[in-house]
Amino acid sequence: MQHKMHLSSHAKALPKNSLIIVPVAEGKTLKLHQAYSSHKKLLQARSFTGTLGTSQAVTLDDQDIIFLGIGNKSSFTFPALHNSFGDIVRAYLGKVQHICLVVDGFSQVSKDNIIYEAAYMLDLASYQFHTYKTKPDSALELVGLHLIGDDLSKKDAPEMEKARLLTDAVRFARDHVNHPSNIATPQFLAYALKSDSYKKALKVEIFDHKKILKLGMNLVDAVGRGSANAPYFVKITYTGDKKLKGHTALVGKGVTFDTGGVQSKPDFSMNSMKGDMGGAALVMGVMHALATLKPAINVMAYIPLVENAEDGNSFKPDDVYTAFDGTTVEVVHTDAEGRLILADALAYASHDMPTEIFDFATLTGAVSIAVGSEYAATMGTNQRAMDTLRTLGNATGEKVWQLPLDEEYRKNLKSDIADIASLSKARMLPGTIIAGLFLSTFVGKDIPWVHMDIAAVASRDKPQGLHSHFSSGFGVRLMYEYLTQS
Repeated sequence: MQHKMHLSSHAKALPKNSLIIVPVAEGKTLKLHQAYSSHKKLLQARSFTGTLGTSQAVTLDDQDIIFLGIGNKSSFTFPALHNSFGDIVRAYLGKVQHICLVVDGFSQVSKDNIIYEAAYMLDLASYQFHTYKTKPDSALELVGLHLIGDDLSKKDAPEMEKARLLTDAVRFARDHVNHPSNIATPQFLAYALKSDSYKKALKVEIFDHKKILKLGMNLVDAVGRGSANAPYFVKITYTGDKKLKGHTALVGKGVTFDTGGVQSKPDFSMNSMKGDMGGAALVMGVMHALATLKPAINVMAYIPLVENAEDGNSFKPDDVYTAFDGTTVEVVHTDAEGRLILADALAYASHDMPTEIFDFATLTGAVSIAVGSEYAATMGTNQRAMDTLRTLGNATGEKVWQLPLDEEYRKNLKSDIADIASLSKARMLPGTIIAGLFLSTFVGKDIPWVHMDIAAVASRDKPQGLHSHFSSGFGVRLMYEYLTQS
């Protein structure tokens, strides 16, 4: 549930059951808003210095106040606050009905940027997914989010609304990953953006199993054939400027549940595999943002949706299938299914001749070894885009790191009976890079391309920063910022 957001002045009485978060800048003396200056001696007595990310709770006259250290000009960034800010907000969910953030004090950045970032943090930190709970976790439900400042007025509402619409798109992506796979089937997700609220902004084309076979997307068919839930393929078109030539293509892996196929995943490694459509959710979230924020750009999205299950009709290791572009593929392992459906989608997207193409996928376990749990991995042929994404990632807190797409490793994809093998049969190789090399085979010649492996960042075992438990919604803001600023 997304909560109503308000702009308020300090002169206006705050609603009851509120938490107030007050930024405190680090310096020789504590720098905090005059409305809270009476607490300065108390903070000093508790040795609170305003160091970036530190906080101090105070309760006076039944009013809960959190003083949040924002450091100094040289140390301050909004992403550096995400962890402490998220922890504060989550600690008070269920205890207060209103959360208020004082925007005065963030003197390091422009007013518009303050409002945008403050609204973004406040809204995402308060995200909860309770769709399937019959009873609330607590008696108090969050009612409103408030930005408080001396100079806030209606003219500042557009910046707050921009942030709210973007967080709405992130929430949309999170929700669809958090749904259980018995609800979020390929058909359910195929129709997620085909509703009245998006009809004017998005053209949504849904290909059923029959159309998938007719088009020759045999890899999508192969992965989905073992499930009672038939595969779907979705093409979504956003046209923000009819005069603008060209479009960007976004491709998202949509495996709604991954059993591993006939080479089934062991023990508890199958748990949480409802999140294997994180790439599809990322792309859906970006298209949601485009539909509501309406920038003057053109984007096409391509989303293959399958459930990798097991029955007598399932695809098997050693099988050979022909991709959309005519390339024959030898299946080496049925748990390397995501690259197969992406291959068809990349080839189909290339057929529409985009100016650049991006794909997003929870693709390899190896990526968490390569870059850890704080970064998504990028690789590809579009160096300008990868450099821009790295800069934007540092600014938004959705960080990426480039891996080398070294052609020397391509020999590991050699097949004796087909054009290419889906996976290397050798062990102890850079699996994330080899997966990227496989995907590169299906990208149209001379089309700038970036592959982003989000397996390590798409979900969380526990809440962290602005990320809630499980789905993080990683990449929605990053890609929206890229598309609208690059």
